[in-house]
Amino acid sequence: MIHGRNSVLALVVVTLLTIFASGMAQTRTIQLKPFRDIGCKGEYDTSKFARLNRVCEECYNLYVAPEVVLKCRANCFKNDMFTACVDVLLLEREKSKFESFVNILLGDNERP
Repeated sequence: MIHGRNSVLALVVVTLLTIFASGMAQTRTIQLKPFRDIGCKGEYDTSKFARLNRVCEECYNLYVAPEVVLKCRANCFKNDMFTACVDVLLLEREKSKFESFVNILLGDNERP
């Protein structure tokens, strides 16, 4: 009886792990879609992507114009609108950090 109970328990654990793993893979695919859609081809780093995206969202909140956020995210944040948003949000002190993040996400690590 114990052997049968252990087999059922093992089957339940394997099933749950399979479901969890497939859910994780699907979540990663969903997260990568916006990353790829805006032209990022480098390393997907959730925290770096989220920080740059937050700059665009804060800029959008300032101007409340949909084109601001679209232009800000274009070419994986490597554009004049993103730079303008950094300036208007008074984030100049973080500019070099943002440039580094952009280069990593863009897959352009050789450039300064």
